[in-house]
Order: sequence, then C-alpha cells, then structure tokens
Amino acid sequence: SSENVCVGENVLFSNNRQVILKNYPGSFYTVNYGDGSKIDTFTHARFIKDSVFAHLYDIPTCKAGSSLNQAGKYRAEILLYNKGIRSGGDNRCNEYVQNGNGTIKLVNTSLAPIAGLQGPEGICINTAASVFNKSTVGAYGTGDVCLTDPVVNWLLKAPNSTEFVPVPASWFANPEHNLFIPENVLNRIGIWQVKITTQNPQGCNQITQAIQDICVEPIIEPSFLMNSEDSVVICESPNVNVEITNTTDLTNVCSTPKFRWRVYNS
Repeated sequence: SSENVCVGENVLFSNNRQVILKNYPGSFYTVNYGDGSKIDTFTHARFIKDSVFAHLYDIPTCKAGSSLNQAGKYRAEILLYNKGIRSGGDNRCNEYVQNGNGTIKLVNTSLAPIAGLQGPEGICINTAASVFNKSTVGAYGTGDVCLTDPVVNWLLKAPNSTEFVPVPASWFANPEHNLFIPENVLNRIGIWQVKITTQNPQGCNQITQAIQDICVEPIIEPSFLMNSEDSVVICESPNVNVEITNTTDLTNVCSTPKFRWRVYNS
C-alpha cells in the first residue's frame, strides 16, 4: 500500500500471491490495520483470491494518540497462523499458532484541507479587489500534534480566456493567505474567475480547489428624462402627473444596480 494516504478514502493493500501459494492450505491470516478497527481474518483460499483488499482510515495519525507507534504512523500487520507448530517444547498439532513474525507496513494518514474563498460578486473596472481565503485547514504530520499550515495558490482567469494564470505570491503574502488584487489588473469588462488551490505540504497531498466569478463592470453614469424633455413647467395642481424615465445605460453591467431618487425644491 501507499505509506502516505488521505483519510476518508479506501487504501488498497495487496499481498504477494506467489508467496502465499506456498503456504499450507489450512492456514489463516489476520490483518490488523493499526487504527483500532476490527481485525480482518482471511482463510488461505480467500487470501489467494482476494490478494488486493481495501481499508478506510478515518482519523489522521497525528490525532490518533495511543493507536500510534513511535514513528507517528499506524502499524498495519499481517500474521500467519498454522497447526502443527512447535511452541515451548510442545507440538501443538490441533490448535492454530502464529507462524513467524508476519509482515508490517507503517501507514501515515492525513486530512486534506478543503478550499474555500469569498470575494465581491461585482466590482468597477480598474478597482482593487480583496478575496478572502475561507479554506478549512487539514491535519498532517508524524508527531502527536497535528500540523495545519497548507500550501495555498491563487489563480485568475480573464473574460474570454480559456486558462487560469497563477498570480504573484506577493499578492497573498500574509498569514491568512488572503488575496489582494491591484487596481490595474481587473482592466477588462466581463466575468473574471478567481481560483484558490490548497494542499498539505506533506502526507496526503490531495489538491482541493474553489472558484468564484467576479463581475467587472463599467462605472455607471445615471441619466433620466422627464416627459421626454429636459424639463417641464408644472402648474400648481394636485392632479398633475410627471413621467420620469430612467435612461441609464446598463450595457455590460452584469450585476443588478440600485437606484436612489431625490426630488429637490428650487
């Protein structure tokens, strides 16, 4: 099996079928995965047939406490049992006795971080933007205290582009790995995409990612018409209606703008 695996995923173990075939047909085998879960038992025939079998680890070794060996890893062990083994001067013909020292595999398990981000849904062209790292940290390491600091990278994709481009590391060189996009970068109107990727620097190095759209819009210049003219003279009367039409140009605006109207006495 792999020695560095992710929790929550099946880990495949395999035995050497050609070696197992040489053992006594009445043998049986135990597999202890080292994490306190149920010990599996295999007959000789089943161990030959199922030479690859799976186990799911659900706790990182750095959180497992007493289940660990001195190296901070689970001790997965396979033992062989036979009848007719001489033990302590007696030939124990009718009971199964451990035969040999078995075989051991040390397994380190880690929890991968989960990527997340939060940024503005809409922003004016040529404006600086902040996108916050909302990722959930993982857990890795071979000691009793879990390490959590991840490897974080940010990428941008401009409108009508097909590929994400990594951003300079200086844009997120802060303890929280938040992204700060300079004002001269978002210089094209349309839908930009921001991607964050995160992974552990050791152990389970599964990469997770999250993507958010950011609508980069032109600055809106409000305009309106009153009764299709620039102004209208209204006689003093409670029954006069004035038609005011909002003529603001919303071309290339991808968010829903908010309008505020005021009427002034002059």
